[in-house]
Amino acid sequence: MAKSTKSEEKALALPEVSSEEALLSILEKDGKGSATPEQIRSQMGSVEPRLERIELKHAGANALVFPGGKLVQGEEGFLAVILASNFHNAKYKHAYDDPKREDGERPECKSSDGVSVDSDVENPKAANCSICPLNCAATSQKARDMAFSKDRDERCQNRLTLVVLVPGHSIPYLLTLPPSSFNSFGSYAQRVGGQSRFLLHEVATHITTKKTGQHGHSEARFEMKGSLPQELRDANEEANKSYLAYLQRTASMDRVDEEEAAAKASAEAEAKDTSPAPL
Repeated sequence: MAKSTKSEEKALALPEVSSEEALLSILEKDGKGSATPEQIRSQMGSVEPRLERIELKHAGANALVFPGGKLVQGEEGFLAVILASNFHNAKYKHAYDDPKREDGERPECKSSDGVSVDSDVENPKAANCSICPLNCAATSQKARDMAFSKDRDERCQNRLTLVVLVPGHSIPYLLTLPPSSFNSFGSYAQRVGGQSRFLLHEVATHITTKKTGQHGHSEARFEMKGSLPQELRDANEEANKSYLAYLQRTASMDRVDEEEAAAKASAEAEAKDTSPAPL
């Protein structure tokens, strides 16, 4: 094997930095690189890509926390493109704080689209979600009334997850919303479609949160800021399909129960006070 020349060795050597403090002092805190999503994916190797989550703070905090710790006040919100959205339901055998609950507990009944019971569920609670007496978001009024008459831990957990692309960020984030935000999202989607004939992945949306109820629950609000240029709308057609499939594939992969983890009282108030109406 040929020996490396001094010039090659010099090219391979790292610039000398005298200490950890010296390295920290020369770092560019707000710099942006030029890596493409494909390069980032390649660097991850065999690790399955998982979108990071924007955390929604409740119990009066009314804030959003981005991965990395950046906090955005709910009233300020952020601008994004909603690439995909998905309602999903899950019924767990044990409550979040039940000592019998095991880490990684899987739901005993679930729906990855909020409509049909997943095919791998052995004992469905109902033929479908629209008539399920444990589903507070059922389209049947009778089923909803029965669900709300039950203790919270006996009901399905209903969630709406959005894939949001934020300007300046090349990979989108997940934002999971509780039932208290269902009506505002549904009304927004209807308004955008009815007035402009655009779908949500074709427009820019300003997402904010408002503190509501006795326990200061954070409820999402949506405002259309304008339609995207044609080339971006075309590009987002494929992104919408891919991310919707991703949301449905991963709907019950994690036990997402942010309200209970953050504030059980706030979640309890949500379940009692909010009754999402079908569109």
